[in-house]
Amino acid sequence: NITGETRLCQDSIPWSVALRDSSVQWSLAVDVCLVALFTAQHSLLAWSPVKQVLQSALGTLNRTFYCFTTALALQVLMRYWQTVTGAPCLWSVRIAPWSVWFPLLCFSLHFLCWSIICSILMIFDYPELLGIKQVYYKSLGLGDPLSHKSLPAQRLLSHFRHPVFLELVVILWLLPALSLD
Repeated sequence: NITGETRLCQDSIPWSVALRDSSVQWSLAVDVCLVALFTAQHSLLAWSPVKQVLQSALGTLNRTFYCFTTALALQVLMRYWQTVTGAPCLWSVRIAPWSVWFPLLCFSLHFLCWSIICSILMIFDYPELLGIKQVYYKSLGLGDPLSHKSLPAQRLLSHFRHPVFLELVVILWLLPALSLD
């Protein structure tokens, strides 16, 4: 919530009590397992030996398969995420004048980050990031679409694996009030 108002946090409950609550423990355990599932899927499929096996088995569909399974893992994470309602906020900005200015700062930075994300997706050739362009080029016999890019562009793409990571971190974490989950 960009305004800082939240009903998810119980600031009157001390952390020592909240972390002993079985519902808080269960929610946190489920959430940690879901994050571990996503991380394992994302890392395993990016691991070089697995990548080589998938490349030999799937060929051009390798990147599309990777993006599909990552999206599926994210859907599972979002579907089964447990809200932690019995714990205090990690932080909550409610003191004047910050209760007015900090939400405005958050909104401005969120807007900037979303603008950067949209720009990056346009610049970095979104169909290629998803693997759609590779399949299309293969069906037309044009080879790898990366080979049609300039050498500086190829170098930039090889070193910039998660082009929107920082922006998503800012969007997800820079909030006036952040609950435990």
